[in-house]
Amino acid sequence: MSERFKLRGVSPRDGEIVYGPVLSRRLGYSLGVNLNLRRGKTCTFDCVYCQYGRTINLVSSSEELADWLDEETILEEVRLWLRRLIGESQKLNSITFSGYGEPTLHPGFGEIARGVRGLRDELYPGVRVDILTNASTVTDRRVRDALREMDAVVAKLDAGTQEIFEAVNRPAEGVETLEDIVRSLAELHDETGRVTLQTLIFRSASPSQGDNASADELESIAEAARSIDPVEVQVYTVSRHPLEPFVGPAEEDTLKEAARRINSVIGRKCAKIYI
Repeated sequence: MSERFKLRGVSPRDGEIVYGPVLSRRLGYSLGVNLNLRRGKTCTFDCVYCQYGRTINLVSSSEELADWLDEETILEEVRLWLRRLIGESQKLNSITFSGYGEPTLHPGFGEIARGVRGLRDELYPGVRVDILTNASTVTDRRVRDALREMDAVVAKLDAGTQEIFEAVNRPAEGVETLEDIVRSLAELHDETGRVTLQTLIFRSASPSQGDNASADELESIAEAARSIDPVEVQVYTVSRHPLEPFVGPAEEDTLKEAARRINSVIGRKCAKIYI
C-alpha cells in the first residue's frame, strides 16, 4: 500500500475534499468526503465539545455564504480516490460525508449525494454511503430528500430540551428548534428506516456552565430518541481536546445510565456505548 493510502487519522482540516481511509469504531474502514473547504470551520453549530475548534463561519443555511466548491470538482475527486483505492486493493466499508463542518450546508448536496452513490455503484459496489450530520438542516425538505440517498444517516442528538440544546450545541441564529429537528428526524426515519443517533454526554467543570449529564436531561434525551425510534443510539463522551476548557468526559456509569434510560423508554436495546 502506498504511503498516501495507509490508514491514518487524517484530519479534514488539510483542505482535501477526500481524506482517509480511516478506521472508525462505528463505520469501519471509512473514506471521508469533506464539502466545507473555505478557511475556518463552517457549521450551523458551535458545540462546546467540538474537537475542530470554534466555528468561524456560523450560519443557518448555505445562502449566507458564497464560493462553494462546485459539484463536478468534488465528484471527480471522489472518482479519482476510489479508482486509486481499487488499485491498492484497499478494504472499504463506507464512503462518509463528514469533514470540517456540516456537510448538508453545501447547496449542491443533493446532486453530490446522488453522484457519490452512482460512483459507489460503479466502482465499489456493496460499500455504504453514510453521513455524519448534526441534523440542523433536516427540517428542509430538500435536505431530507437528499438524505434518502444515504445508507445510514448518523445524526446528532445531544439534548432533550431547548435550553440544553442552546447551551451545548450553540446553534446559529435561524436554526430551527430542537422540537422541529426531532420531528423532522422522525419523519426521515419513517421514510427510510436508516437514522442512527449519536449522543455525546459530558460533564462540566464549571458551576456556571451546564452539561447534559443530569438525570432530568438524560430522561429528556431518551424521550426525544423515542419519538425518532432510530436504528441505534451511539452513546459516548469526550475523547479528544474539546473547544471549551470546562468540558470533560462523563463517567462510564453515567453513559450506562444514559443507555439504560434510552433502552427503557424506547422499549428495546438500541443504545450502545462507545468508549
